[in-house]
Amino acid sequence: MANHKQPATSRWDEKKEHLSAKTRNGFEQWVKRKDTFERGCRLLDALDVSRWDDPAKFRDVIVALAAVDQSLRTEAGPGESEEEVTHGGDRPRQTCAPPPLDGVRGTRRSVFEVFRRRATRDVTFTDVTLTAANERSLSDALTQQLVRDEAGRLVMPTLRYAWPAQQHSGTVAPAVGHLTADQRAQNAIFLRYCRTMWREAQREARTRLGRALADAGAVDRNRAAAAGLRALGIGQLAAWVETDSEIQRVAARDAMREREEKARVTHARFVKRKDRTRLRVPVTEAAQPAPPIPRLDLSRGENGPTRPRVERVSSTALDLARGQGLVWVHALGRGAPGRDGDLERSRRQLLARGHVLRANFDATRDATDEDFDADRFEEIHEKYTAARRRAARARRIDARREFERWNAARRGRARALDCLRALQPPAHMAAEAGAAAALRYWRRIGGLLKAVDGGLLGDWVEWSQLGGNDSAAGVTRASDVFEWAQPLKAPASPANATAVWCALAPRGCDVSRHPSCGGVSALRASLVKVLGSSCDLASAFERLRKRLAASGGEVPPTVTARDLRRCCHEGGLALSREEARQLIDCVDAYSGYGTAPFDEISALLATPVRPGGVRRALRRLTHFEATCPETGMPNAFRVTASPARVRAGPCEVDVTLANGEVRRRWKNPERTARIELLCRIGMVSKSLAHHDIETLCPLPHDLRCALPHDLASELPDSCSISAAALSGASEPRSDLAAYSAWFSASDVPPASSQAEAFGVWGAPRRAALDALLAVSDNARKEARLRLALARGTPPAAPDLWAAGPDELRAEGAPSDALLSRLVLRWRPGVNNGDGDETTVVGPVSFFSLEFSGALGSRAQRENAFSEIARDPPTARDDSFSFQHVVSGLTPDTTYVFRLRAFNGVGPGPYVWRRFSTPPARPIAPVPVRVGARAVVLRWTVPDMVARRAVELRRSFDEVSAGSLHASRVEWLRVVAAHYAPLLSFLQGVTTTRGAATHLSGSGSAGHSGPARQSLLDILESSDHDIIDWAWLCDCLGTATCRDGEETTQFLADALTCAGGHATAGAAADAAVARHVQRLASPTTYVLERCLSELHGEWEEVLRTRFGEATINGLDAGAAHQFRVRAVNAAGAASPSGRATVINTLLNSPPPPRLARAHVRATTNRHPRASAPPYGDVVGVGGFERRFAVSSTTVKLVWLGATDKLTGGHGLNGRGGGPSDRILAEWTGAAGEDEGAVSLTAVLARYSHGREDATFDGKVLPDVLTRLGAHRTHDAEDTALRAAWDELRDAARDVVRTAHFAAWWNADVVTHILQRDQGVPAGRSAGGPSLGTVTTYRGSGRGTEVHGLEPNTRYKFTLRLVSPRSHSRLSPPLEVWTAPAPPSSPIIVRDETKAIVLNWRAGPGGATKYVLESRLVNSRDDGTAAQAPTPTVRHLAAPVRAHVRHRTNATAASYDWKVSYEGHETTVRVCGLQPRSTYRFRVRALNDAGHGGPPSALTQASTASEPQMLVPRRAAEQFSVRAAGDIVVGDTILFTERLLVDRGGNGALLGEPARGAARPLASNANRGNCRSRNATGPQHVGDRTVAAHVVAEAHYTKKGVRELRLEIVWCTVSSHDAAPYVLRPGDVTQRDAAHVIQFQAFRQPWVDEHKRLP
Repeated sequence: MANHKQPATSRWDEKKEHLSAKTRNGFEQWVKRKDTFERGCRLLDALDVSRWDDPAKFRDVIVALAAVDQSLRTEAGPGESEEEVTHGGDRPRQTCAPPPLDGVRGTRRSVFEVFRRRATRDVTFTDVTLTAANERSLSDALTQQLVRDEAGRLVMPTLRYAWPAQQHSGTVAPAVGHLTADQRAQNAIFLRYCRTMWREAQREARTRLGRALADAGAVDRNRAAAAGLRALGIGQLAAWVETDSEIQRVAARDAMREREEKARVTHARFVKRKDRTRLRVPVTEAAQPAPPIPRLDLSRGENGPTRPRVERVSSTALDLARGQGLVWVHALGRGAPGRDGDLERSRRQLLARGHVLRANFDATRDATDEDFDADRFEEIHEKYTAARRRAARARRIDARREFERWNAARRGRARALDCLRALQPPAHMAAEAGAAAALRYWRRIGGLLKAVDGGLLGDWVEWSQLGGNDSAAGVTRASDVFEWAQPLKAPASPANATAVWCALAPRGCDVSRHPSCGGVSALRASLVKVLGSSCDLASAFERLRKRLAASGGEVPPTVTARDLRRCCHEGGLALSREEARQLIDCVDAYSGYGTAPFDEISALLATPVRPGGVRRALRRLTHFEATCPETGMPNAFRVTASPARVRAGPCEVDVTLANGEVRRRWKNPERTARIELLCRIGMVSKSLAHHDIETLCPLPHDLRCALPHDLASELPDSCSISAAALSGASEPRSDLAAYSAWFSASDVPPASSQAEAFGVWGAPRRAALDALLAVSDNARKEARLRLALARGTPPAAPDLWAAGPDELRAEGAPSDALLSRLVLRWRPGVNNGDGDETTVVGPVSFFSLEFSGALGSRAQRENAFSEIARDPPTARDDSFSFQHVVSGLTPDTTYVFRLRAFNGVGPGPYVWRRFSTPPARPIAPVPVRVGARAVVLRWTVPDMVARRAVELRRSFDEVSAGSLHASRVEWLRVVAAHYAPLLSFLQGVTTTRGAATHLSGSGSAGHSGPARQSLLDILESSDHDIIDWAWLCDCLGTATCRDGEETTQFLADALTCAGGHATAGAAADAAVARHVQRLASPTTYVLERCLSELHGEWEEVLRTRFGEATINGLDAGAAHQFRVRAVNAAGAASPSGRATVINTLLNSPPPPRLARAHVRATTNRHPRASAPPYGDVVGVGGFERRFAVSSTTVKLVWLGATDKLTGGHGLNGRGGGPSDRILAEWTGAAGEDEGAVSLTAVLARYSHGREDATFDGKVLPDVLTRLGAHRTHDAEDTALRAAWDELRDAARDVVRTAHFAAWWNADVVTHILQRDQGVPAGRSAGGPSLGTVTTYRGSGRGTEVHGLEPNTRYKFTLRLVSPRSHSRLSPPLEVWTAPAPPSSPIIVRDETKAIVLNWRAGPGGATKYVLESRLVNSRDDGTAAQAPTPTVRHLAAPVRAHVRHRTNATAASYDWKVSYEGHETTVRVCGLQPRSTYRFRVRALNDAGHGGPPSALTQASTASEPQMLVPRRAAEQFSVRAAGDIVVGDTILFTERLLVDRGGNGALLGEPARGAARPLASNANRGNCRSRNATGPQHVGDRTVAAHVVAEAHYTKKGVRELRLEIVWCTVSSHDAAPYVLRPGDVTQRDAAHVIQFQAFRQPWVDEHKRLP
C-alpha cells in the first residue's frame, strides 16, 4: 500500500508546486504591470501643460497613452491579452481576476480612465462636429447659437467638461444646484468624443507598431511587439518629460536672467537717481565736534544749579550728517518745479557757510536742471574761496605780526638789560655830579626802562643799589633809603621804588595794566570771563534786540545791567550783578546814563573771538574805575552800585545816574599817602595845594616834575614823538557832568590808557629804547674795546646786504642795468646777533667777498666759493669802500655770497647771504583758452617750447660758429641728423608767403588772406644758401603751429631769451638750477587789467606763483587788456610786460530751429469727400506740413543778436544799448574814455594826424591784432576776406579810418550757418566733423539751405561773428531730410477682392513706406457705404498674417486710408470690393518718422470674376518666358527634378534646400520599397510648381540670390513622387539659378511695361 500511496503524494506535490509557480508568475506580472502603470501616470503628470493645448501634441500624447495601455494588456498574458485586444476599440472590459493596478481593492483603473479624468479637468476641444443624435440632445436655444459647416452639420466652437459648483467649507449658504440639461448633454458629448479620440489613438498606435514590426522576424515578434509598445508609450512619455523639463529649465533660466537684468536696470536707475542727490560734505562739516556742554547756571538760588538745554533742529540732510564723519551724503529728495527740495536747500546751506565744492554742482549731472548756472557757480566759487583765502591770509598776517611784536619786545628787553648793565649806577653819578644829578638820573633811567618793559622793576631796583655801601654791605630792609639819596632827604628806597614805578609812564587802566603794577583787576576778570567763554552770545543778543524793539523803548536802544545778565544767561553764561554793572559802566564810559548802547556792547561781547585773541581784543579797551590815572596806583578806588547803607564820610561820594541808579565811589586813603610820598621824591600832583607841596617836598624846583609823568621829558630832542602817542590821552571829556562830584578838572580819566598807546612794541617803546641806547652808547663802546684789547678777538661777522632798486635809481643807475647786476654793501659787525652787548669783537683790517654762483648750480651744490673782491684791495689803501658791484648776472636768479672780516688776530666768522636779481620783463600774456565769461592766460614759456628754442639756437650756433648767419643746407642737415624733435616741430609750423619773402623772394600778404606754407618746406625749396637768425625769429613770431597759435608765440619769446651755444652738461646744469630756483625763491606774478588805455589806469587782478591763471567774471564780447609784472622773493619788481588785447567770445547762440511751413488749407477734389487728402496721420506727412523740410532743402531760422547772446552790453563792448550810448554821448557822461582798448590810439598809428587817413590791406591784420579781433577775422581766409570786402574803398582799394571806426563801433552781427557732410540712412554717424560746409553768412535770421541729399541726416550749427569777437558753435541741430517720392504704384495683378501693387524707392531710399488707398467708384449699387476696410497681406509673410487698417472706422468711404505701412515694396491689398475702382499712392518715411511728398497716383480696378490659377490653364496663364529677370511680385511656373536618397529614409537631395515640406516616413518607405537594397540617389520624378515670388535675399559672399515662394499649385510626374507634392499656401525658398535651370515661365503683370526700371 505504501507503494501505492507514493505516486499520489508525488502528484499532489507536483500539482501544488505548479499552482505555486503559476501564482508566483502571476504576481510578478502584476507587479510589472503595476510599475508600468504608475510610471505612466507619473510621466503623464510631469508633462508640460502646453501639450494639452496644442492639438498636434495632444494627439501624440493620446497615442502614447494608448500604447501604454496596449503594453499593459500584452503583459497580462496571452489569453487575457487576446481578449482585451479584441475589445480595444471600446472601453476595456472589467474583470476581477487580477488585482487592481492602483492597489485599491474593489476597483480597477485603466489608462483610458486616467486619460478621461485628466481630459475632463484640463482639456478643451475646439471645432467639434456634432452628430444628429448629439444635436437632438441639446436645447434649441443652444443650437441656434451654433454654426454649421459646409455639410450642414453643427460645429461647436469649444467643448469643455462641466463640473458642478462645490460649496465652500465653513459657509452656511444653501446647497449648490445640479447641472443643467445642456451641461449634462455636453458632458455626454465630451465623454463620447474622448472615446472616439481614444479609438483613433489605438488605431494609430497599432499602425505605428506595425511599421516597427515590419522588418522583424517571426521568432522574436512578441518580444519586438513589447519593445515597440514600450518605445511608443513609456519611452515616448519619458522623452517628452525630459524635453519638457529641459524647456522648463531653459525658460526658468531665461526668466531668472530677465529678472536679474530687470533688477540690474532697476538698481542702476536707483543708483543714478541717488547719485543725482549726492552731496560732498566738507571736512570741517563732517568732523565738526559736538556742541560743548553748557555751563551750570548758579543764579537759581534755592532751586540749585541747572544746565540750560541746547536743542538743534535739523532742517536738511546736511544737518543730520554734520559731525558724523561722513564724506558723502544723499539728500532726501529733489525739488519740484516751483518748490525746492532737500538737495537745493543743502546746496544753499553749504554756499551760505562758504563751502563751494565742484562735486556738489556737477554740470553733467545737473544738465537737466534749469537752476544750474555754470557761470554763477564759478562766480560764487571765486567769491567764497577768495573770502576764505583772505581770512586765512589775515590770520597768518595777524599771527606773524603778533609774533614779530613779541619778538621785538623780547629783543628790546634784552637790549635794555644790556644798556642797564653798561650804565654807571646812581652812586657813581652822585660821586661825580652830586646827589641831585643822581636823583634825576635815577628817575630818568627808571622811566626809560618802564617805557621799554614794565617787568624790569626788580632789575632797576637792583641796579639802583650798586656802587655804594648798599651793594657792599647789602641792604637788609626794603625801607632803607639809598645811600646816594640820603643827602637830599628824599625817601628813595627799594620799597618806595614800586610807587615811583607805578607813576611812571606808561600807566595802565583797569583793563590793561602790567602785573608789576597791581595784577588783574575785577573788570578785566569779568571781560575775560565773557570773551573767553565758548558761549554763542550772538543769537542771545539778537533776541535781546528784538525784545528791546518790541518794548518801544529808546532809539537807539540801550542795555541795562539786568538786560545783560538775562541775555548772558540765555547764552549759557551766568553773571553776577556786580560783573554786569562793571561791563555796563565800562561801555557807558562815565556818560552818566547807567546804560550801554546796544550796538557798542553787542560789538564788544557778541562778536566771536578766536582762541588767543582775547588779549588783542582787550588791548583796545580803556576804563579807569579802581586804578588811579594820575599815580597808576591799583585799588585806589572802589565803586559799588545802589548802596544800602549811608555814606561813611568824605571818602565816599555818591552820584545819581540818568536811569535813577546810584553809584558810590570810595577813595582809598592809601592814595593820599601815595601822592605825598611821590611829592617828597619830586613827583608833584596837581591836586596838592602849594603850601602842602612846599611842606612835603624838600627838593629844589629843578628836581621836581608834575604828575602824571610824561615820557617826553625823559627823551632827548632827537627822539621826540607826539605827545598823544606818549601819554595816550585824548581830548578832555565833555560828558562828565553826572560825575562832577567824583572828578575835578585835574583828575579827569583819559579816554585811552598809555598801555594801549604804547602797544606791545609801539613807537614810544622804540623811542625809549633808542634813548636808552644813546645814553649808554659810550659806556658800551668802552666796555667792548677793553674786552677786545684784553682778549685779542677776531672781528665779528659783518652786516651784508644788497642795495634796493629804488635806492639805486635814486643814485642814477639805469633800470635795465639793474636786471643783470647786484650792488652789495656791508659794514662791520658789532656782535654775534644774539642780543648780548658784552660780546667782545675786534677791529677790522679788510673784508673778503666770495661768490658761489646761482642757487642750485653745480658750484653752489658743491659749496665751491671764489673770492671776487677785497675791501680795501691792499694794505696800502686806508679807506673802505663798503660796496662791490657784481655784473653779468641773469635776471630773476638767486645767487649765493659770503663775506668775512680780517684783522691781525685772524678772520672772523662768515656771513652767508642770498640775493636775487630783479625779474626780467615778463612776456605778454598769451590766451590759451578764451570763453564768453572767462579767459585762461599764460605768460611763462612751457618746458617743451623752451627745449625747442634751445635746440634751435644750439643747432644754429653749431653751423654759424656764433655769428648771425648760417648755411641753409648745412643747418638743415644738422637738424635732420641730430635734432629729430626740432625737425618734426618745424614741419608743423606754417607761415605766410610774405614771411618767406626773405628766402623765396615772391609772394605778398594782402587783403585776400595769407597763404600758409610749412616752414620746413619753405627752407627746403628756397634758392638762398644763407639764412638769417633775425629773420628766423620774426618768421616764427608770425607763424602758427598745429599745437596751437600760442605755441609759436611762446617760441618767439623763448628765442629772445635763448643764449649762445651751450654744451649738454651746461644745459642740464642750468635746468637743475632753474628747478631749485623755483623751489627756493619762487617768483610772484602780478596780473593787471587795463581800465582806461587813454588815462593809463590799471588794476591788479590777482597774484600767483604759477605761469597760468584763469580770469572769471568778464563781460561777454568785450575787449580786455592784460599785462604781467613779476615780483621776486626779495620784493624786487620787474617793469610791466607788454599788454595783450583779448576780446572775450560772444555767448554761444541757441541751435537753429526748423522754420514753420505756411500750409494753405486744401480740400479733397472728390465731390463726396469731406476730409483733407491725407488727414492727420501721426508720423506721416505731419512733420512736412509743420516744418519746411523737403528732400533737398531745409529752411532754418534762429534768434537775433540779443543782450542774452552778447552779454547784456551790446556788440560794441560798451554797456547798455545803442540808445543808452547815444544819450551818454549827448549828455557828455561817456567822456573820451574808450575803456580798456582805445580805437583812437590804434588808428593814430596809421593816421599820422590826418582826419582822412587810410591804410591798405597789408595793414588790416595788424590793426585787427592790436584791437584783439585777429582771432575772429583771421581764423580762416574767408573771414578776413569778408572783412576786407566790407571795409575797403573800391575806388582806391584802401580802408578809410573813419569807415573802419564806424564799422568797429557798429552793433552788427553776422550769422554763420555750417553743416556737416551728412550721414545717409543706414550708415553709422562716424562721418565728417561739424562745420565742414558753410551754407550761409549774413545778418538775416533765417535761410533756406539747398543742395541736400534725400533721406540724409545733417547737423547744423550756428556761430555769431561781430567786428570785435565771435562765439563758439551752437549745439547742433539734427535734421533728417525727407525721402524722395517713390515711383507710382505698379499694378502686378488684380483679383476680385485684392490687388497686388509694387513700387520702387526714390533716390536715397527710405526706411518704410505708407500705402494709401481711396475708393473712386463701385459698380455694385448700394455697397459703397458698407465697403469693407482694405487690408494688406504682406507677401513675404504667411497667408494668415494681415495688417489691419488703422484709420477711424467712422471715416467716409471715399477718404484716403492707410492700407499698408512697412518696409516692403510689394504688397497685396485685400478686403477690396469687387468690380470697384481705387486710387493708390505711396509715401516714403525716414528713420525719424518724417514723411516726404506722396508719389504719383495709380488707379486700379478689382476683377469682376475670379481668375483661378489651375494646372490645366498653365499654358494660357503663364505666357512669358522667364530668364534671369524674375522680380518680387512675379507669379512663376518652373519644373524641378526630385532626387531621393536611397538610404536616408526618403529624404530629398539637392533642391529644395530650405522650407521644403518633409515627407512622411511611411510614404518615403513606400516610395523606396522596390529599391530597398539600392544605394545612391534615385530619380523618382519631376515636380512642376506655380508660385508667387514674395521676397528675395542676396548672399554676397556666396554669390547666391534666393527667392521666397508662396505655392499656388504643384503637380508631380509619377506615383513615387506623390509624397513630395507641395500644398497650396506653403512658403518655400529656392535659388534663382535653380528656378531657371529648366524652362521657367511667368504670368504677365497688369502694368507689364512698368515691371522693370
